[in-house]
Amino acid sequence: MYSEDYDGKLPPAIFHDKTVGWANGLQPYVKSYALFQCPLEAHGQQKVPQPDKPRFTDYWMNSNLAGLDAREIKNANKIIMLGDGDGGAPESTASYAIRKLPMEWRTLSDSPAKRHHGGANYALADGHVKFLSAKQIAQVPPMKKSQFSTLLVK
Repeated sequence: MYSEDYDGKLPPAIFHDKTVGWANGLQPYVKSYALFQCPLEAHGQQKVPQPDKPRFTDYWMNSNLAGLDAREIKNANKIIMLGDGDGGAPESTASYAIRKLPMEWRTLSDSPAKRHHGGANYALADGHVKFLSAKQIAQVPPMKKSQFSTLLVK
């Protein structure tokens, strides 16, 4: 819905300043900030949502897609746009975004990528949500300068 209102563009990870990120940029399209909280995450959400503070969201955005024209995305059914993250981390503000899955998330048993029975939930660029194990995620480097590196479902 966001991209329909912005000429096909996906939201930027960070808007004008670090207090406004993709998560609160999407707020007009969702009913509650609670949507950005994993119900199983132990740290709990903020009493009053503060976009520039940790715990605003438990999910990260694939920053390789930030601001991209959605029509440029090839194989959108395999490109990860949003994923389970570490909502207690200092980065978990409204602009929580990563370029690649951290290596330790693949190996640590209590990592966000293994939060739900050894895997996590991911929203893909075509709009569907999928459960994936960390082993099912590949980092694809750009082949040309005009392409972007991204997170891909194997």
